[in-house]
Amino acid sequence: GDMKTASERVQNYLNWRYKYLGTYEKITLANEPDILELYGRNMFTVIEDVDAEGRCAIYLRLKFMDPTKISPLAVLKTFHYSVMSRILKDHPVCQKKGIYLIGDMGDAGFSNLDQRIPKAIMGAISKNFPVRLQGIYMVRPIWLINFLFPIIRLFLSEKLQKRIKVIGNDPKLLKDHGILMSKLPEVLGGTNTAFDFHSTYKRWIEEEKDPVAASDKKAEAAPPKQGEE
Repeated sequence: GDMKTASERVQNYLNWRYKYLGTYEKITLANEPDILELYGRNMFTVIEDVDAEGRCAIYLRLKFMDPTKISPLAVLKTFHYSVMSRILKDHPVCQKKGIYLIGDMGDAGFSNLDQRIPKAIMGAISKNFPVRLQGIYMVRPIWLINFLFPIIRLFLSEKLQKRIKVIGNDPKLLKDHGILMSKLPEVLGGTNTAFDFHSTYKRWIEEEKDPVAASDKKAEAAPPKQGEE
């Protein structure tokens, strides 16, 4: 059964990708102003190795969303690039173990809401992306969540619905769900004071320009393996 589901998922993903992105070509950030705009606004951030098993999280900040300037397609493209071109490539463990989605509603209001976006992302995850969601955490939920939840639920299987947790106003409570606070930026209750929202995607741009130099740099930066000290 699993093989069949897996191959269906891959087929669904390829169909989805062609329908929404119009291409199977490799995506490079330098050619994607829409994606760079969302990373640049701090609306979308990939936080690496957020739990003991090496999973990554996509951190979404609703207050930086402006539906008059940002289309659901731009959000989907950014989500797709973050997961497929980055997390699964740089952290293959996430293919098996899954990823987290952390939605932060702090300081957001009605003007930041676009109901099409949760539909688009949840629709993509539930049927079309070959990736497992370990948890969806809603941080600092605003009263608007009462509007969003029913919409999101329509698109999710019962199994995925159970993985949605509303964390409340203290993001430090994420640690009760196995998230390492040492990896999270302070704005998310973490202790990683050196966290830089822009360094990750800037590193990716450099890597895409010069993959060889980037992999050498990565090897230098990696901690020595046991016995290699």
